[in-house]
Amino acid sequence: MRLLFLSLLFTCTYASQCQLDHECKEGVCRDGICEKLNPFSKGCLQTLAGRNLDAEHYNLRVCNSADGKESNDCIPPKFEYDEVRIAPGNWESSILIAWIYQIILSEIYGVPTTIEMGDGKSGQNGSFYDPDNRFLYPSQVYPIDALIEASRHDGDCSATSKPCAHILPEVWDGGNIAGVKEARDQGHLLNIESNGIIGGMGYYIPAHTADAHPSFASFYGLRGDGNRAELAREFKIPTTWKMYCELFPLDCAAGESVAKRYPNETDEENSYFVRDLYDGHFRLPDNIDTCEQDGDCIGHIVGPHCSWTTYVENQMFHNDIHLSSKGPVEPNNGYSYSSMIEIWKAANATKSHVLIWWWTPDLLLEEFAESQEFSFHRVTLPSPTEECLNYRSEVLNELKCSADTNERKGEAIGSCDYAVIPLRKLISAGLRTSSLSGGEIALESPANTFLKQIYLAEYSLSHIFRKITKFDEGDRTDLAFRESLCEWVYENVDELTSYAPKGFPREKKFMSYAPIEYTGYTLGTIALILSVTTAICTFIWRDNAAIKSAQLNVLSSMVVGYVIASISSLLHALVFTSDALCTLQEWTLHLAYSLELVPILIKVSAINRLGREARLFRRAQIDPNRFRKFLSSSLAIILLYLIHWTLFDKPKRDDDLEVLEEGETTTVAIYAGCSSSSPVWAIMALSWESIILLSSTILAYQSREVIKQLSESKWLTFLVYSHSMFLIVRLVVQILFFSKMILSSLTSKITAITLSLETICAILIYFLPKFLIAYRKEEVHTIQYQTHRTSMNPSHFRNTHHSSSNQRRHIVRRSCFKTSVNVPIRGVPHVIRGSLSASGNIDVSALRSRVSESTNASNQKNQTVKSRNSVVSMPRPQSILESSIYMGESEEEEVIGDIESLLKKKNVNNSQLSDLKETSPSKEETAKDKKGEKLDSLVSKSEIELLKKTVEQLQKENQDMKKGRKVSFNKRDEGSKANT
Repeated sequence: MRLLFLSLLFTCTYASQCQLDHECKEGVCRDGICEKLNPFSKGCLQTLAGRNLDAEHYNLRVCNSADGKESNDCIPPKFEYDEVRIAPGNWESSILIAWIYQIILSEIYGVPTTIEMGDGKSGQNGSFYDPDNRFLYPSQVYPIDALIEASRHDGDCSATSKPCAHILPEVWDGGNIAGVKEARDQGHLLNIESNGIIGGMGYYIPAHTADAHPSFASFYGLRGDGNRAELAREFKIPTTWKMYCELFPLDCAAGESVAKRYPNETDEENSYFVRDLYDGHFRLPDNIDTCEQDGDCIGHIVGPHCSWTTYVENQMFHNDIHLSSKGPVEPNNGYSYSSMIEIWKAANATKSHVLIWWWTPDLLLEEFAESQEFSFHRVTLPSPTEECLNYRSEVLNELKCSADTNERKGEAIGSCDYAVIPLRKLISAGLRTSSLSGGEIALESPANTFLKQIYLAEYSLSHIFRKITKFDEGDRTDLAFRESLCEWVYENVDELTSYAPKGFPREKKFMSYAPIEYTGYTLGTIALILSVTTAICTFIWRDNAAIKSAQLNVLSSMVVGYVIASISSLLHALVFTSDALCTLQEWTLHLAYSLELVPILIKVSAINRLGREARLFRRAQIDPNRFRKFLSSSLAIILLYLIHWTLFDKPKRDDDLEVLEEGETTTVAIYAGCSSSSPVWAIMALSWESIILLSSTILAYQSREVIKQLSESKWLTFLVYSHSMFLIVRLVVQILFFSKMILSSLTSKITAITLSLETICAILIYFLPKFLIAYRKEEVHTIQYQTHRTSMNPSHFRNTHHSSSNQRRHIVRRSCFKTSVNVPIRGVPHVIRGSLSASGNIDVSALRSRVSESTNASNQKNQTVKSRNSVVSMPRPQSILESSIYMGESEEEEVIGDIESLLKKKNVNNSQLSDLKETSPSKEETAKDKKGEKLDSLVSKSEIELLKKTVEQLQKENQDMKKGRKVSFNKRDEGSKANT
């Protein structure tokens, strides 16, 4: 137990010694413990700046598709740049260049960047920011198909699961040239650009081999049959660890010489060198004894796979050099990149001679550059010519991976040495498409211009390789690659960023149309306060005749619409917005208009209908539930439409951007706006509102004569015209937006102001007059009016006239219609209550007829009636019936008695009464005056006589009509004549 405690104490004491990442040999310091993690997972520049206490501030790298949604190692991109994928080759220099591009794009320009490893997945494996700190080799050499795939999807690699890339950072001339030319001809590739590095390929021997065999430094000392046996004995075949243990099992079991043990796994079995475990081994050909006698010995050369820019078989055969590669990779028996490195290190460990195909710049050359025995020494071949190079690019590149050995050998014209090569980079046309962002300059990505223009100095990779070889005593660890590369980038960041396009990196700043937005906020707030106040006043005065006459349910719907419209105006005026707010803007806007306009349409249509019926002297039969049905149906339609709009093409945030040059800083100004993918949705919504207002406007115009007589309806028509004017403004704004003459952000702000003003004007026009009347509490008079019908022809309707002079101008008709009109002293009537016959006609209300007191009304054409102590002038019958309709149940009825009760009060005998019963309404249709006032003053004895004669005449006419005779009136009173 004591030993366990001491062990734990020692472990904690040792772990506490780790305080900083650089104190760990490989990995990072986590809670005092060194863990094998990537210290640069949050960014290269920021990490080194923190270590060096540099005043220069660098942000975290931007997140890419390989990062988790809640990753703490990165920040979201400021701009929605499309992600860039880089596809390096499966060698170190190509991987390091890809990492340089990734660091600058991710940490300086804010462009998400990942590494394509040949599997079509944008994972962190292969990335500089791999949390597990792995250095992995891709599976591809020149993935031209990945560039074509990016071009086919307009640069959007997220749209495909196939390998997809925007750039190959290092391409050697001759590498799959045929595929490159075809891709360029089809428009999938941009012009081939130089990456700045000068490369060279060739054959190399160790320095000690050149010292021992100086002739081997040139093809002259290698060629000919006389060198066959020597080449076979000097350049032996490398042996894998597994094969060595099969050849020398006792040695592997003893573990005291070349192999310290048997290999444990597949990677070890196929290894040619493993540090401290297997030093490597080179063996003579199996037929060495016989070949020397027969003269057909062949030595060994370490050649790459045919997919690389290599012509080993062609060059060896046509230069008469009897060497061949015996590697495991078909069809040309080449070796993989890692195997070639192991073979060179095994030759160094065993002091063996080796001849290898290699290139520069590369880490292996830098690693052995200071070795006196194993530095690379170039073997020369015949000088390259234009004919030789053209033959390779046009013919041999197509044949070097053929299964036929003779085809791979090709013609002698292609056997020259390798020329010095400026290394290239291939860029997919999809990168240009995605970087341009549909032509929006403010959204243009710097990736395309940067990757085209960046030009690494010739010595850049040599410096990086030298740092790697010196890191941690030359141990080629995964951390060594990242530390060395990041240090070089940090030292040369100014030069690397000089290749960016002008105006990058950019800053983002939310801007606003300050005066317009402040106006929108102010008017929206005023409209909201006014709407809420209107709702409160309507509720407080709900029992007032002024509110009742306009119908509480109608006013309530309109007030709710105005409140929602005010909220919508404030939402449209917001500087910052989101997809949810954009959707809410459209919902509140169109719901508000439906709640405002549909009640107006119903009311105006009712006035129009009543006026039409009045001109025909017919009773208007109106369904009390008509308002509720129409409003519910309209709201159901607009709600269903808004639901479909949200599901299929939801309004989303659509920012308007503008690039502002402010000294050395470039700012992208963002103006928040909203729009849908298709303008059809907004057009249809506007069409719906236009149809409602257009219908209301037409009906209001048709009812203009009624409007003159109905004071409430006058304000109603002003309201319709007001809404129409504002709708025209909205239509003009939308047309300008659809034609791209104004931006979506400005459209929203103008809509906010329009909505606010429309709401304020509507309340002032329609509600304010009612509130003033209710506030003054004006006294109300009651006018009772009685209309009778003479025949089935609407043109022969007449009214009973009551005048102060008791002139006899009366006609009693078969049907009776009685109403009472409440008239305020100031002359604005509030309500009409009607009680009709048993036919079921309902109440009418809200007669807006200006009534004036007059003492000489008997001389006018208009009928006059007595109302208490005043003589009041009423319009002609057809005008009186042109009234708005009360779409609810009557709460109070003030009617006159029927003719029968009236005659009884005038002492009319039963025989006279029986003659009148045919034309008198039933008692069930009548009601007594609710205030109990007597009607004696309304009928004189002379009038009773007139009624009696008229009834007799009507009875006769009725009998004639039943017999099919034509009936005509005799001259009455003034001698007028009317045809039935």
